[in-house]
Amino acid sequence: RLRPRRDLYRNIYVTDEQNRLVGLIKLEDLVLKTPETRLSSILRQVPFIATVDQNQEEVANKMAHYRAMVAPVVSDQNFLLGVIDDETLVEVLQQEAQEDVQKMSGFFLNQSYLESTTASIVFRRGAFLAFLLLAESLTSVIMENFHATLSASTFLFSFIAMLVATGGNTSSQTSAIVIQGLSSGDINDGNVRKFLKRELFIGFVLAIFLSLIAFIRIYTFHPEVWGSLVVSLS
Repeated sequence: RLRPRRDLYRNIYVTDEQNRLVGLIKLEDLVLKTPETRLSSILRQVPFIATVDQNQEEVANKMAHYRAMVAPVVSDQNFLLGVIDDETLVEVLQQEAQEDVQKMSGFFLNQSYLESTTASIVFRRGAFLAFLLLAESLTSVIMENFHATLSASTFLFSFIAMLVATGGNTSSQTSAIVIQGLSSGDINDGNVRKFLKRELFIGFVLAIFLSLIAFIRIYTFHPEVWGSLVVSLS
């Protein structure tokens, strides 16, 4: 039997006579306490309060951090304006996740994929891919400068694909970590320097580790010490 949906929230926000937010009470406290109990005795501090001028992504991340299904919204003077429920939280998180995926794909659309025109999608994706094509063409410039060295040694030339792929895989890992950190709020203005220092150190350690793996792999099948050393250091 179908029934209309009823939302039951455990937090009841309390305001003063001027409609300023002063705290919250739990539904179970209100039910279990005696009728003579004053609200001030069971009043609790609100873990997270959203302001009307905050960004929706910031609010959603804060609610997820505090595991709050409902958050009150107040004005600059702390007047209670309304609440953000769990449905709104899910919608915001889905919207922000969709935007992050679109940015990772190289284009950003204000509309959904099917509602966007083919021309707009082609233009945005084409512009991004063209930029990557021109950026990656710098590889050919470097190879031209070392053409004599590469031509003289087919040994070095045979491992170019491995080096390029390793660089691409490493950058994909880093970009995924950055995007996830920005979307979840783990990376912000306060700790961005700490994050960069840590990533530089991790990159240095990974470079040493991958160099050892590359040296062992190359020397096992091609026992040339200097050639293996050059490729592994690259």
